[in-house]
Amino acid sequence: MRRRLLIVAVVALLAGCGGGDGDPPDTPKGTVEGFLTAVDNDDWNTACDHAYHAGNLGSRLRVDQTEADDFGIIKDCAATFEKHSDALKAVLEGTEPDTVTDERPDSAVVTSSKGNWGVVVERDRWLVELVP
Repeated sequence: MRRRLLIVAVVALLAGCGGGDGDPPDTPKGTVEGFLTAVDNDDWNTACDHAYHAGNLGSRLRVDQTEADDFGIIKDCAATFEKHSDALKAVLEGTEPDTVTDERPDSAVVTSSKGNWGVVVERDRWLVELVP
């Protein structure tokens, strides 16, 4: 009996894993929303978890050569987002994700009030690749 209760408790716990009610779903639009929420909350690790190699933000934020590799990929996403937080928030200010268009198995476009977001599947989940 005790073992059965333990198994039920573990199953119930595991069923609750993967995010609370406030977490956006793993969809193209949910990924953009999650990224924007993380930036609004200064949660740089979560913002980076929603971004594919920090997307095109290296060029948008004008990071210096010490912050990016030879291919322009930001080396330390969270530290770079934090350092450039004012510029990052200015780029994203007023963005309201709207409709998912051109959805394919590995990519999608999310329209927004400021332009289109490119979203790709990497590691079996959606990640922001291009910011408008």
